[in-house]
Amino acid sequence: AGKPVALMGATPGPGGTVNAQSHLRQVLYLLGAQVLPPPGVFVSQAPSRLDAAGAVTDEATGKAVAALAAALARAVA
Repeated sequence: AGKPVALMGATPGPGGTVNAQSHLRQVLYLLGAQVLPPPGVFVSQAPSRLDAAGAVTDEATGKAVAALAAALARAVA
Protein backbone atom coordinates (compact mmCIF):
# COMPACT_ATOMS: atom_id res chain seq x y z
CA ALA A 1 0.00 0.00 0.00
CA GLY A 2 1.09 3.55 -0.63
CA LYS A 3 3.37 2.74 -3.54
CA PRO A 4 3.38 5.16 -6.49
CA VAL A 5 1.69 3.92 -9.65
CA ALA A 6 1.56 5.43 -13.14
CA LEU A 7 -1.10 4.42 -15.66
CA MET A 8 -0.41 3.90 -19.34
CA GLY A 9 -2.13 1.82 -21.98
CA ALA A 10 -2.19 1.20 -25.70
CA THR A 11 -4.87 -0.10 -28.03
CA PRO A 12 -5.20 -0.56 -31.77
CA GLY A 13 -8.53 1.28 -31.64
CA PRO A 14 -9.41 4.93 -31.15
CA GLY A 15 -10.14 4.87 -27.39
CA GLY A 16 -6.61 4.76 -26.05
CA THR A 17 -7.60 2.69 -22.95
CA VAL A 18 -9.45 5.64 -21.39
CA ASN A 19 -12.19 3.50 -19.83
CA ALA A 20 -9.81 0.79 -18.64
CA GLN A 21 -7.54 3.32 -16.96
CA SER A 22 -10.49 5.00 -15.27
CA HIS A 23 -11.63 1.72 -13.73
CA LEU A 24 -8.08 0.65 -12.86
CA ARG A 25 -7.47 4.00 -11.15
CA GLN A 26 -10.53 3.39 -8.91
CA VAL A 27 -9.38 -0.12 -7.99
CA LEU A 28 -5.83 1.02 -7.24
CA TYR A 29 -7.10 3.83 -4.98
CA LEU A 30 -9.18 1.31 -3.05
CA LEU A 31 -6.07 -0.86 -2.64
CA GLY A 32 -4.16 2.09 -1.20
CA ALA A 33 -1.85 2.80 -4.13
CA GLN A 34 -0.57 6.32 -4.68
CA VAL A 35 -1.87 6.74 -8.24
CA LEU A 36 -0.29 9.64 -10.09
CA PRO A 37 -2.85 12.29 -11.01
CA PRO A 38 -4.42 12.21 -14.47
CA PRO A 39 -3.76 12.18 -17.25
CA GLY A 40 -2.01 8.89 -17.75
CA VAL A 41 -0.77 7.96 -21.20
CA PHE A 42 -3.46 6.87 -23.63
CA VAL A 43 -1.99 5.45 -26.85
CA SER A 44 -4.68 5.02 -29.48
CA GLN A 45 -3.98 3.58 -32.93
CA ALA A 46 -0.99 1.79 -31.38
CA PRO A 47 0.20 0.02 -34.55
CA SER A 48 0.93 3.41 -36.08
CA ARG A 49 2.79 4.64 -32.97
CA LEU A 50 4.76 1.54 -31.93
CA ASP A 51 6.97 -0.85 -33.88
CA ALA A 52 6.59 -4.65 -33.84
CA ALA A 53 8.80 -4.91 -30.73
CA GLY A 54 6.69 -2.33 -28.86
CA ALA A 55 9.18 0.53 -29.12
CA VAL A 56 7.65 3.99 -29.52
CA THR A 57 8.02 5.41 -33.03
CA ASP A 58 5.77 8.47 -32.64
CA GLU A 59 7.43 11.61 -31.23
CA ALA A 60 4.40 12.88 -29.31
CA THR A 61 3.82 9.46 -27.76
CA GLY A 62 7.47 9.23 -26.81
CA LYS A 63 7.29 12.62 -25.08
CA ALA A 64 4.14 11.59 -23.18
CA VAL A 65 5.74 8.33 -22.02
CA ALA A 66 8.93 10.16 -20.97
CA ALA A 67 6.92 12.75 -19.01
CA LEU A 68 4.96 10.04 -17.22
CA ALA A 69 8.15 8.12 -16.41
CA ALA A 70 9.74 11.31 -15.02
CA ALA A 71 6.66 11.97 -12.87
CA LEU A 72 6.82 8.44 -11.52
CA ALA A 73 10.54 8.78 -10.79
CA ARG A 74 9.83 11.97 -8.82
CA ALA A 75 7.07 10.22 -6.86
CA VAL A 76 9.38 7.33 -5.99
CA ALA A 77 12.29 9.55 -4.91
